[in-house]
Amino acid sequence: MSETKTAQRTRVKHGVRRAWTVILIALAAALLLIFSISRLQGTAERPESLPNDLPGVWLEIPEGSISPTGLEVRYLNEAGRSDLTCGAWFRVEEQKTGEWTALPTLSGEEPAFPLWGRLLVPDQSPASAAQNRETFDWTGIYGPLPPGEYRVVTRLTTGQGETLKEFLLAAEFALAEE
Repeated sequence: MSETKTAQRTRVKHGVRRAWTVILIALAAALLLIFSISRLQGTAERPESLPNDLPGVWLEIPEGSISPTGLEVRYLNEAGRSDLTCGAWFRVEEQKTGEWTALPTLSGEEPAFPLWGRLLVPDQSPASAAQNRETFDWTGIYGPLPPGEYRVVTRLTTGQGETLKEFLLAAEFALAEE
């Protein structure tokens, strides 16, 4: 009978050990995912002069698309690159006394964006005019913006894994008194 109890205790110990191992692996995977998402969302980015650091690629704001609650941008890909991906991430910065400053969010926290990506097509492609457009609605992030000088900053990526490179693009716009 003592052999049976010893065998049961051994099985319980191994079961508990296995459960802790699974929990630790799941916790490590969750932390890795959180770290990866925060890196992709750019929580530590600093405003720069005009961060268009990818030759032949920039943002354009189509005429008439600006409002206090959002705007539309068009990615111009005159470099002909077919390896560029855009996503949902953006931020709005305001210019005051010659400095660009990221606007504070309504929540006081870095907003979460869906993690999707879409390949940009080269401007020579017939599909580029429609496909390389994105609408940014910041109502839930910043609320309606008052009159002022602003810029929208977004990100393009190329490569993946160890070869992942990020490029910031910005386009300036102004909101006037109505």
